[in-house]
Amino acid sequence: MNKKGMELAINQIVILIIGIVIFGLGLMLVMKVMSDGDVQLDQANAQIKAQFERSLDSDQVVDIPNKNRNMQAGDLETFYLGIFNDQSLSEDSNHFMIIITPDNPNAKEAISYFNSETPGNVCGSDSICFDSDNILDNEIDSIPIVVTPKEASLSRDQYVFNVCVCYSEKNIDQYCKKVGGGHVDSCTRETVSTIENLYGFTTFSINVR
Repeated sequence: MNKKGMELAINQIVILIIGIVIFGLGLMLVMKVMSDGDVQLDQANAQIKAQFERSLDSDQVVDIPNKNRNMQAGDLETFYLGIFNDQSLSEDSNHFMIIITPDNPNAKEAISYFNSETPGNVCGSDSICFDSDNILDNEIDSIPIVVTPKEASLSRDQYVFNVCVCYSEKNIDQYCKKVGGGHVDSCTRETVSTIENLYGFTTFSINVR
């Protein structure tokens, strides 16, 4: 091999080594960012649960801390629904059905709302429904509800959302049962009184600037 060919081979090896080092450093950076993100998420969840625990009273098992916020079109906010599984009230159930219905009939056209972990299904004309994860007896879980005002058809107003939580009887019936038979697929102040397996009711709202 001549001198020129040897120099070319050495240059290729050096470039390869540099590429491997850069790739390794990039991979380490990505892993660190992901690890830091998991830590921050765990800290956020712990803070949310602590905040929810402070808001509990003797008969409150469902709540949303910081439930009223100011927003404008394009903003994105996450409300956290806290559920405390009191086994004496939930009939030893570890699963819950959540229904979210806007109080303002215009809200569906103006605002997007969904659960970020399980987007849920449309279960009424303007409601969404989704199941909770397994919540152990006497434990608290926080469920993220993402809300974002749309750019179009948005007027300055207060938008209130009703949240119904139903326990699943014997972990089988994953829905809100209507007194006398059938299902309830919306959460309003009128339908709340008709839910047979209602576990809790709360609201959250946004003020559109």
